[in-house]
Amino acid sequence: MNSHLSNEELLARIEGLEAKVAQSRLMMRRPGHDEYEKLVDIVCDHEERLLKEEEELQKCAETVSELSENEDANW
Repeated sequence: MNSHLSNEELLARIEGLEAKVAQSRLMMRRPGHDEYEKLVDIVCDHEERLLKEEEELQKCAETVSELSENEDANW
């Protein structure tokens, strides 16, 4: 396999994979639920939640950094 694919070739591969994922019939039940859902939908929900949590952690880290800077200035 050629490791140097053009942007057009990469885009075609990505689009092909996205089409396969969209047609996926893998199903899963969320813990505590009786209904089955598409696995890809559950994975996307988890990804969205994790991204939100990462943003919150970053905000907390920035706040702590700002507080530490202000505390140092008061000493």
